[in-house]
Amino acid sequence: FNKKHRFSAGLDYRIFDYEYTGDVDLTSPYVMNLSNRVYESLTNLSDHANAVKYINDEDKVKRYGAFIQDNINLSDNLILSAGLRYDKVNPRKSNSSDSLLPQFGLVYKITPSTSIYTNYSESFIPQTKVDNKGNLLEPEEGKGYEFGLKQKLNEKFNLNIALFKIEKKNVAIQVSPPLLVYTPSGKQESKGLEFDLLGEILPGWSILTSYSYTKTEDKSDNKGKEFAGIPKHSANVFTSFKLDSLGLQNTSLGLGAKYIGSRYANSNNSIKIASNMVYNASLSYKKDALEVNFNVQNLNDEEYVTTATTARATQGAPRMAILSVKYSF
Repeated sequence: FNKKHRFSAGLDYRIFDYEYTGDVDLTSPYVMNLSNRVYESLTNLSDHANAVKYINDEDKVKRYGAFIQDNINLSDNLILSAGLRYDKVNPRKSNSSDSLLPQFGLVYKITPSTSIYTNYSESFIPQTKVDNKGNLLEPEEGKGYEFGLKQKLNEKFNLNIALFKIEKKNVAIQVSPPLLVYTPSGKQESKGLEFDLLGEILPGWSILTSYSYTKTEDKSDNKGKEFAGIPKHSANVFTSFKLDSLGLQNTSLGLGAKYIGSRYANSNNSIKIASNMVYNASLSYKKDALEVNFNVQNLNDEEYVTTATTARATQGAPRMAILSVKYSF
């Protein structure tokens, strides 16, 4: 048996140039009920004589990367994937850092309709948050483990199930809201289950459904607490219809709903955010080299909070329409 190789390699270079500035008036706090949000009227800095500067920072970060990867057919039923990625981050105001990241995977085809797989990978994510001395935090580092099953149920439906575990350290934790000062976390862990079912219900009518259960735990400063902004339960359903029967050739209509379960807003789990439902819609046209897509995200304009602290809340994106046109030649 001759082993088949599919080899790939690449280089990338990115520059992130940022500047943060802001003022806060701690003598006139505005209390907000996260379950019934009412925002105060906008004011000018000149209206707050006691305001102080809480952030005034800027930096320029350069990131270099290179990777190599090989997919090897060890046999007719067994495929090995192995790769390495080198990353180097060079901030203007802090020390540079680098990392060599491995990635391994195995896929075994039990039958033509059933495959199992396992993956291991490491990550290295540069930070934009600063400590109390104004220095960038060390890059966030992570390790990921995954084991899954891919099952072809029949000619029209496919089922994917995966168990995962992710370990991270150096996650940015805000020290003293509202000041934008952070400290790196110790070990943090998340693990759970993902489930996907996709296929064609009838000719021209397809559906994709997914569900995710995620259990998170801080194993360092807030030992035993859950991560901020990560729901235990989330689900998504999206269905699309080809409109040929209506005389609209090459045109599809899509409708979807996303469930975001309740989650804690902050790292010490003192604030909890209620669950939300967000709806999406799309209309697409594709013929030959031309592809046009019109998407509306958060169709119901649901107002919801993604994360919060005792001093600030981050609101989810409002209704947004996106039109894209693509022509290939």
